[in-house]
Parts: sequence; C-alpha cells; structure tokens
Amino acid sequence: MSDHRGARGPGADDARAARKVMNRAIRRLNVLEWLLLGAAAIASLAGGWLAALLGRSALGLPFRGTWMTASLLLFLIPGGIAWAAERRSRKAPPPNDSPEDDRNQPE
Repeated sequence: MSDHRGARGPGADDARAARKVMNRAIRRLNVLEWLLLGAAAIASLAGGWLAALLGRSALGLPFRGTWMTASLLLFLIPGGIAWAAERRSRKAPPPNDSPEDDRNQPE
C-alpha cells in the first residue's frame, strides 16, 4: 500500500510560504500607500492654507474659498500627473533586450 501524503511534493510547502510572504508584503505596501496619500493630503491642506494666507494679505481674496481651491489644486494636479504617467507606463511596450538591439546602439 502506498502513502498518499507525499503526493503534493516539497514544492507545495515552499509555494505556500512564498504566497504568505507575498501577501504580507502586499498588505504592507498598501498601508504605506495610504500613509503617503494621507501625507499628501495634509501637505496640500498646509500649502492651501499658506496660499490662502498670502492671497488674503496680498490680493484681498476671501480666505476660506481660496484655501479650499488651492488645497484641491495642490492635491489634484500632482495626483492627475502621477495617474497619467502611470497609465502611460502601463501602455508602453516592454523594452526589447535582444542582442540584435545592441548592435544598433552607439558605444
């Protein structure tokens, strides 16, 4: 009679351990992403406050409206640029690393 416990082989435990480590790394990167997003929101609020303060004293603009507008612009414009760059990089074809390409490159 044969033993069926070894049917999966030693690779199954390694794959499970690798999957566990990868899932933990993904969770940590997600937390880091949210922390960076929160820091960017706080920085945009602080920059909007400073812009509103300067706009009120130099140009006589209303503080609250200027603060809201400047904060949104300071958050959305860099975010839109980063989003567009990410979309562009995903659409770009992967670099071709064939030896034939090396002949066409200047040394």
